Amino acid sequence: MVRAAALLAALTLLAVYYSVSEALFDLGTWGDVAFVGFVLMPAFFSLTWLALPLWRVASPSALGGAVAALVLLAVLFELTGLDVAANFVKFAAVTAAGWWFLGFFEAVSWVLLVALLIIPVDTFSVFRGPTKVIVEEQPQVFDALSIAFPLPGEEFSAQLGLPDVLFFALFLGATVRFGLRPGLTWVLMTLSFGATLALAVAFDIGGLPALPLLSAAFVLANGDRIWRQLRGVRVAALYDVHGNLPALEAALAEVERCRADLVVVGGDVAIGPMPRECLERLRALGDRALFLRGNGDREVAEALPAGHDDDLWAARTRWAAEQLDGEQLEFLAGLPLTQTVGVKGLGRALFCHGSPRSDEEIVTALTPEERAASMLSGVVERLVVCGHTHVQFDRLVAGKRLVNAGSVGLPYEGSPGAYWALLGPDVELRRTPYDVEAAAAAIRATGFPGADVLAAENVLTTPGPDEAAEQFERLAGATVDPK
Repeated sequence: MVRAAALLAALTLLAVYYSVSEALFDLGTWGDVAFVGFVLMPAFFSLTWLALPLWRVASPSALGGAVAALVLLAVLFELTGLDVAANFVKFAAVTAAGWWFLGFFEAVSWVLLVALLIIPVDTFSVFRGPTKVIVEEQPQVFDALSIAFPLPGEEFSAQLGLPDVLFFALFLGATVRFGLRPGLTWVLMTLSFGATLALAVAFDIGGLPALPLLSAAFVLANGDRIWRQLRGVRVAALYDVHGNLPALEAALAEVERCRADLVVVGGDVAIGPMPRECLERLRALGDRALFLRGNGDREVAEALPAGHDDDLWAARTRWAAEQLDGEQLEFLAGLPLTQTVGVKGLGRALFCHGSPRSDEEIVTALTPEERAASMLSGVVERLVVCGHTHVQFDRLVAGKRLVNAGSVGLPYEGSPGAYWALLGPDVELRRTPYDVEAAAAAIRATGFPGADVLAAENVLTTPGPDEAAEQFERLAGATVDPK
């Protein structure tokens, strides 16, 4: 809700500026450069940042449909003379197209290759190729294929070509998909447009290409992380923490001793007795932590108000949501369904919570081969790491290695401890002991619904793996698989 409100506010302010820009005070040449390049363009591209969660949850077909609909709407607005509306709709259409295009990129190396290739391609196009011809001989076509940024107090506008907007969206989406640095990338790429505008004015170069500095900004913000992924990293997969801070601290201490490069947080962090503390602890890892969505995280972010507690799970979900602030709930709501990482010695691995197609689909060591294979349909990675069922396993399914990392905070393993996986150069299913008596006392003191039962049955003791797997398979048999 916070992000949606900010998006609406930004749209409103930009629409107001566009409607009154000609009546404002003329800032002069360098005043225009400063305002357009470092105020108006960042404000405009804040729309891309604020809309980013839509890419995370939209399916490729939904994005494709949105692109088609927005293109038709933009054409309609252009034909009817609604230039300001057309400007915004073109921006939305090309942004959605960039995110749709990103769906075809299977590895971060593909994004890097594109970032490097478009530097000479765009430079040639602007100075000698088709862009030069269009700008000089068919300016009306260039106007239709660009986004306008009106100069205050003037009838003229600075313009960015649609490819600049497309690759801005693609690069920003890639930072989320491949665990890079979205915030820094947005800042540097936005500033790159201002820098390009300033250089064009300083050297009196009309139509200076914007993509070279945009690509350089993306590489500068993420080069070290891209290199680390290309050479492969050791990954600690921490799943299903369920608000058990003592278990999480113990697991993280062992992660440090193992010198893992990256921590993949595999979902269901917050639905438990210490949700805020666990989320803050993991986010404090900064760039070393890569998050994905669990069904519990999604349900906490969407928790219903009081009066809807028809069972213990609902009461626990609402209680956990009440412990988090608005920003933390927005963070959980925006988490992606999957993440991919290059793992040292194992190649590219796909991380999901339930299955690659659902955050609540059930797969266990007992799941029949045919049903498990259907969950992996379309997955190109040879290693898939999941969680959700709180029982570790390592099995082959349809030629792919399917691993359950276990549960840090609520294991069903028959022996108390924090269960997780260390990946690279092979797969190690690990158990970290911790002071369960102290943890149980801390859990009982939180006020979490059913805390006494949780401490007794899931911390001091735990269900056995066979019993848990059989129960989950019975539940899976009563559930229609997602299509």
